[in-house]
Amino acid sequence: MILNYTWPINITVLSILFLGQKLNLRIVIGLALAFIGVVVIVTRGNIFSLEFHNTLGVILALGSSYIWAIYWVLNLKDGRSELVKLFAAFFYGTIYIFIYVLIFDSFILANYIYLVGAVYVGLFEMGITFFLWLKGLQLSSNKAKTATLVYISPFLSIIFIALVLNEKIFLSSLVGLFFIIVGILFQHIYVLSLIHI
Repeated sequence: MILNYTWPINITVLSILFLGQKLNLRIVIGLALAFIGVVVIVTRGNIFSLEFHNTLGVILALGSSYIWAIYWVLNLKDGRSELVKLFAAFFYGTIYIFIYVLIFDSFILANYIYLVGAVYVGLFEMGITFFLWLKGLQLSSNKAKTATLVYISPFLSIIFIALVLNEKIFLSSLVGLFFIIVGILFQHIYVLSLIHI
């Protein structure tokens, strides 16, 4: 979860590489701080050994952050309204998944309770929450301040993970999260101007 929150950093990198955005000292410092945070998390604090405890998990989490960053950077070139783009992404995504399952898998479920999880993610993690987020930004008089609220969620997530799932939270995760958030906030004004919020 924490590694996934590197997507604002990746937006900056991709915007510099593919949109011709200017690189400045604020961006370099922010990226360096956030990168230190990522290294602290993936090595569980053993930053000089660079020993990864779950390399596949790290790759998948960082890959997810790149997918988000690519999504937002591509959105910069799309002039349609945010809600139309969101609907189109879900609509075509559903069609692509349907075709993939039809060709490579089956629609037989081992347990129908899995559908509850899929509906939950679709409605609350992606659908309704994205709609409310976009509506909040639209109604906000100061979009930069409103968008900064996204960085509250990693802190809340760590609390819920510890309390609800009884998962051990490593000190290195907290230290790494601190560096990531400081790095992102250090450059967030630049990033927010890129994604037009």
